[in-house]
Amino acid sequence: MGRVAGSPSDPCDDVDIFALAEFFQFLQCQVRLEAKLCLGEKDVQLEDPDAKCLWPLFEQWVAPNIGKREKWVPFHTVLAPHELFLVQSIHHNTDLNWSDFQRYLAIFIFRAHCQRQVFSHAQLPYLLTADFWHDPKKYFDDDGPITQSMMKYRRETHLPLQTGAFLSIPERLLEDNDENLVINVARRTQRLLDIAMEIWPTLQNPNLSNAEKFQQISRVIQTGHGFGETWAKMLMVSMDIAFPAAKLLSTHCEVGIGAREGLDRLFANQGPRQAVEALSVATAAANNSQMKPARHFWRIVERVEGMARQTFADLPLVLEHIAQFQALSPATVQVQLCEWRQFLQFIERRSRS
Repeated sequence: MGRVAGSPSDPCDDVDIFALAEFFQFLQCQVRLEAKLCLGEKDVQLEDPDAKCLWPLFEQWVAPNIGKREKWVPFHTVLAPHELFLVQSIHHNTDLNWSDFQRYLAIFIFRAHCQRQVFSHAQLPYLLTADFWHDPKKYFDDDGPITQSMMKYRRETHLPLQTGAFLSIPERLLEDNDENLVINVARRTQRLLDIAMEIWPTLQNPNLSNAEKFQQISRVIQTGHGFGETWAKMLMVSMDIAFPAAKLLSTHCEVGIGAREGLDRLFANQGPRQAVEALSVATAAANNSQMKPARHFWRIVERVEGMARQTFADLPLVLEHIAQFQALSPATVQVQLCEWRQFLQFIERRSRS
């Protein structure tokens, strides 16, 4: 165990510096892959020798998670497939004559399944009509127009109705598998629309602090609607990207189950602690670190962000979130701990085979 930063009583001292170094080496690989996949095949070479050694193993791990599975999340979350789709096709789509509120509701409709083709072909034509916005939920009734449109899409294409990144198993409501899946997606959409309606006033309330907004919105998502921490985190990320001025995730973030194994590794031999506290301490330790892997990491981030600003110059929301990385936020650390946890599990399985 080594010292990270601060005074002898600094809680950052509890962070295992060897694990933190490994985390920074992993993040360097994440940023390199982001440049290759999200910025037009730009290959940014790694300077850190330990990260270079890690790269071949990293490539083996990530290969099954990219493409159709859509399970890999880049370092800049705004460049993830689902988030970038929302930015390009909804928030900055000038062909849509929608208000901010309508674009906001569309987030929740898409997030119910995260399938771009389903949204574009089976749902969007209805969202383009004036009648839809009078009562969006009715379109997702069991016999509603969009529900029937999704059924037709499923029957004709046999394509997935929800992203493979979901670990959600549809509740058995109907005997026919296609009908059962469609009804599950439609009813999930209705629940998400209820949430959206309920939290919109909170999101727009100028009298609430960022922390108060976060707490109230998170509580609504997880209370009475059947959604847990992972859903709260996913929806909060989407809202944070769409409304950066609200700064929902600047100091707070839900800690999903997937991040806790990474936190345990960073706090090796320190015993149990509250996940939110551990995330806060880990984030501070990472931001205060002067170790070589950290310095290598910030250099590659600076290079890739410069490229990203050129690639996405016409997307202000991307620029807003690309330009903020003078320091890691708890939200970014949480998401990347989830990715790191999967990588660590891959290494462990490989060592046993």
